[in-house]
Amino acid sequence: MTLETVGEAASPQPAPQEDDSFHWTTGKVFLSLFLFLAAGLAEIGGGWLMWQTLRVHKAWWMAVLGGAVLVL
Repeated sequence: MTLETVGEAASPQPAPQEDDSFHWTTGKVFLSLFLFLAAGLAEIGGGWLMWQTLRVHKAWWMAVLGGAVLVL
């Protein structure tokens, strides 16, 4: 083994390039926050509508609406 082959084996490989196609912008941050809050409200609202139908014996359409909100 020569000194040249040792140097070749020890040379570092170039780092893989990262995909820089996604950048956080102010609009994306606010959209993410809005969707997070909307999903939370939909889950709470759908669960409340189902609860009203099953436990408080409200109209059947409230269960249908609650199910639709939960699917949303």
